[in-house]
Amino acid sequence: MPEQLFTLLPFWPVILGAVVLFLLAKSIVIVEPKQYHFVLFLGKYWKTATPGFNLIIPYLSWVDKKASTALHETPVELSLKTSNHVTFGLILKVQHQVSSDVQLAYKALYDLENYQAQLKSFATDAAIPVANGIELEDVYNKKEHIADKAKERLRQFFHDFGVEIVDVLSDEPRLPKSVEVQANKVMEMQREKQAATYEAEAIREREVGKAKADGESVKIRMEKMGEARRVYAQSAAEAIKVLTSAGTSADEALRFMTAIADNDALVTAARHGSTVVMATSQAQQVPVALPLPDKSAAVAKQRPLRESEPV
Repeated sequence: MPEQLFTLLPFWPVILGAVVLFLLAKSIVIVEPKQYHFVLFLGKYWKTATPGFNLIIPYLSWVDKKASTALHETPVELSLKTSNHVTFGLILKVQHQVSSDVQLAYKALYDLENYQAQLKSFATDAAIPVANGIELEDVYNKKEHIADKAKERLRQFFHDFGVEIVDVLSDEPRLPKSVEVQANKVMEMQREKQAATYEAEAIREREVGKAKADGESVKIRMEKMGEARRVYAQSAAEAIKVLTSAGTSADEALRFMTAIADNDALVTAARHGSTVVMATSQAQQVPVALPLPDKSAAVAKQRPLRESEPV
């Protein structure tokens, strides 16, 4: 036996070098960017290997857990129920990352058994009461509210455990097919009702505007007629004044002006072929307009009636 050892003696340097290289390879730990490796020594936490080159003691220490400080997304599938007892599905996407602080990163991995699974539990627990308080019609409008409540609850709990909740996003709610069809019908009817309301309001506004325009038109015509009558009265008064100043009596001047008014009425009536104007008497001075039965009929002769003649 000793003789065999002496025969191997020349190879001891080679064997020792191989053992050293093996142990050296086992002691080198290369950590990638945005990674933390937590090293235990004889079962107890020893140190945290940061990105780059690190050394450990082979077989006495080892890498126990690894933490990534990169941004991760964890989907959380929820089955919720509204206040009117309609179930719907919703997926929340939790954007999170382990803290870059070594001590907080350690807490994320060792103080929490499985923080990603606990993310799902807390997100579900925060979303259920919100969903139970909304109605079916508000599911699509309130999905951001559900996500915000879940984010608030997650941040409140995980902040002290080294897990940063960056954001919580929500997909579109998934309703049962029958409920979705009914909801679409309800929304369509609401849109039709709103359109009918707008149409009725537009008609009312148009009619009111038309009535206002007609009222303004009548008002303007009445104002113009009053103005014309005032001008005519002033002209007639000036004419009578001129006649009386020339020696004509007031009665003769009035009859003269009345005859001129009758003549003007006849001239105006002559512009419409279907109208006959007759002066009933000089005392009353009331012109009467009668429609002709046909435009092609002979033009009626016009003459003043005497008081003794029947009308």
